[in-house]
Amino acid sequence: MKTFYFGIIALILIFGCTESKKSTSVNKPISIAIKKEKVVPNSTSILAIEGMVCKMGCGASIRKALNDEGGVANCQIDFEEERKINVLKIKYDSTIITQQKMIQLLSSINDRQFKVAVQ
Repeated sequence: MKTFYFGIIALILIFGCTESKKSTSVNKPISIAIKKEKVVPNSTSILAIEGMVCKMGCGASIRKALNDEGGVANCQIDFEEERKINVLKIKYDSTIITQQKMIQLLSSINDRQFKVAVQ
């Protein structure tokens, strides 16, 4: 009986591990580059932001949200771990995004982690 099971296992391994050389067509993902227009800033806002716990993670969330919304040319974060309120300096095109829209956007990300106000 052991020989029978050993034979079955050997056959499974032999036939199961061989690869067929058949050509199969695989759908490869197509990456499409979205070309964003370069933003020419005509306004600057300095915002006070409360609730940042780190520069890297929170800063990345803030930059991503602003970049995805569009209209922001530059965002500088003045972060110190001991400070309760940190500072964002944002250069943007006011014809594309408003200061109020940025405040609403930043206040809504990360499950409303940040409290944002004009400094």
